[in-house]
Amino acid sequence: MKQTTKMHADYLHKNNFDFIRLFAAFMVLYSHQFTLSGLTEPTPLPGISYGTLALFIFFSISGYLTSQSWENDPNFMRFIARRILRIWPGLAASCLFIALLAGPYLSTNTPEDYFSSTELYNYFSILRMKLSDRLPGVFINNPFPHAINGSLWSIPLEIKWYLILSLLGVTGILKRPPLLFLTIFFYIIYLIFIYKINNKWHDSGHYIHEFGLFFCYGIFLQKTKSKWQSHRKIIYATISIAFIILNIINQSYLSILTCIPPLAILTGSASTKLLNRTGEFGDFSFGVYIYAFPIQQGIIWSTANRLPFYYALTLSCIITFIFAILSWRHIEKPSLRLKSKLTPHHLAKVQPPASF
Repeated sequence: MKQTTKMHADYLHKNNFDFIRLFAAFMVLYSHQFTLSGLTEPTPLPGISYGTLALFIFFSISGYLTSQSWENDPNFMRFIARRILRIWPGLAASCLFIALLAGPYLSTNTPEDYFSSTELYNYFSILRMKLSDRLPGVFINNPFPHAINGSLWSIPLEIKWYLILSLLGVTGILKRPPLLFLTIFFYIIYLIFIYKINNKWHDSGHYIHEFGLFFCYGIFLQKTKSKWQSHRKIIYATISIAFIILNIINQSYLSILTCIPPLAILTGSASTKLLNRTGEFGDFSFGVYIYAFPIQQGIIWSTANRLPFYYALTLSCIITFIFAILSWRHIEKPSLRLKSKLTPHHLAKVQPPASF
C-alpha cells in the first residue's frame, strides 16, 4: 500500500518532467529558427545543435518513462495502444490541418493542381511512420525550401524503440535486470567495435542507433533508480566533472551520451517548486514539437524573411504555443482519456506521465 501511494504521488505531475519536455520542445524551435531563416544553427558543442541536444533529452526521458509504463502494466497490446493514443491523434490532426487547410493557401499551385498532386497524398505517409515532407507548391521560395515539417522525422524512430522495448518486455528481459544490462552492454559493444558508430555519428542513416543509445540509457536509469535516488548531489557532481574532462579531450559526443540522460532524468524526476506545476496546465510539449516547424516556415513565407530574427522567433513561439494549447485541449487530452479503458483498475492511478 505504501509503495502504491508513493508511485501515485511520484507520477501525478509532481515531478519536473513536463517542464523538461516543454523546454526541450522550445529548444528545437529555437534551433530550427536559424536554419529556416537561412542562418547557421548554433552548436553549443562541436557538431551538436540545440535541436539535437533536445532530441537526446527526449529519447532519454522516453526510455525512462516508457519502461516504467511497461513495468506497471506488462501487456503488449495495451502498451502499444497507449503509445498510439499519445502520438497518433495529435499528429493526424496536425497533418490534416497543414495539408488540407493551410497548404492550399500557402501553395503557388492552383487548388485543382494542389489537390490532384501525388505530393499531397504522400505527405500523409507520416501517419504510417514514413516521412514525406513536401506539399505541392508550398514554401518553395523560402530560405529552406519545400520542407513542411522537418521535426517529424524523429517520431518513427521513437516508435521503433517502443517496439524494441515491448520486445524486451515480452521476452522477459526487462524483468531480469542482470540480463537487461548485459543486453544493453553487448549492444553498446556492437555499436562501438563492430558497427563503428564513432565514425557515423550524426549521419541520418544511423539515427536509429544514435538516439537509441539515449533511449537505452533511460531504461537503465529506470531500472536502477533505487540505487541513485538518494545520491543525486553526488551524481550531479560526478557527471559535471565527467562532462568537463571529456570535452577537454575532445570527446563531445561521449560527454553528452554520458551526462545528458542522467542530468535530464535526475532533474525530471525531482520535484522543484513551480517547475513541478507545469503539468497542471497541460502537457504541451508534443503540440509545440509538431506545430513549430510549419508555423515558423509560414511566418518566414508571409514576411518574405524580412522580419528581424528575434521578432520572428518570438512570434513563432507565441503562435506555436497557442496551437499546442488547442491541440492538447481538443485532440490530445480527449484521446488520452481512452487510456483509462486500457489500464487495469488497480494500476490506473500509478501510470507515469506520457513519454513525449
